[in-house]
Amino acid sequence: MSSEPASLTINPNGLLNSLGNSLQATVNLVALALRASAPESAEALRLPSTTINFEFSTQPPWSKPQAQDKFRTWAISNGFRDAVEHANLLLEDANKVLSIWEKSKDKAGLISVSELSAVMEGKSFHRMGQPDKLDHLRRRHSIDLDSGLQRHLESINNARNCLVHRQGVVTERDLNGGSHMVVEWRKFRALMQSGSNESELKLGEPVGADATLVLRVVDDRKEFGLGETVRFDEQEFADVVSGIYSFAMDLVRKVWLASPDGSGVQR
Repeated sequence: MSSEPASLTINPNGLLNSLGNSLQATVNLVALALRASAPESAEALRLPSTTINFEFSTQPPWSKPQAQDKFRTWAISNGFRDAVEHANLLLEDANKVLSIWEKSKDKAGLISVSELSAVMEGKSFHRMGQPDKLDHLRRRHSIDLDSGLQRHLESINNARNCLVHRQGVVTERDLNGGSHMVVEWRKFRALMQSGSNESELKLGEPVGADATLVLRVVDDRKEFGLGETVRFDEQEFADVVSGIYSFAMDLVRKVWLASPDGSGVQR
């Protein structure tokens, strides 16, 4: 067996690429779902290609508008949950990279196979909730995240927990802004600028010959009261996903800076 040392190259940009691929897949699936046609009859609410179908409810079948509204809400909510899960996986991968660097720092860049296996398994970090994961990155690895973007991600994760564990109905444990559950994100805002006047660009609206298209980065938020059902429209979903990616860019930049030589690449 060869005794040549193995070479391990770590490129933190892979973290961002992986997240980007996952987020794009989620956006694609939500877009396809939202373009699906509403059922024309109750027969369309039966599972296709099945020989036996059980009906578990005695309520009448959904009407076409009901089915359309419920399906739209379901598609966006599932996309929202998936996007947050992708962000949580990013935190786990970032911790693995940082842990490898930490363990090899005083060993001339070397790490044993057993140490590498323990890092890649990462059971203790995986079991943490998102706030604890973020706190671990700060305390253990000195990752100083943008406080606004971190607050945004935590609020998005809070909404995800409400959707997953409480069917989207806001309870007292979800309140993070006094009497409301607040969800925040960073987004791009498209504006038309004409002289000293600015107005938000609307889909299908013509742009004047003297107008300039301006993109601004702004922070947005949505509040839900106690007992209210969490719902997001298409634009809000797109903006939340963009906000998650903004957080990821900040995290990956900080991971680069934490590398042994500050370059983010280790061999």
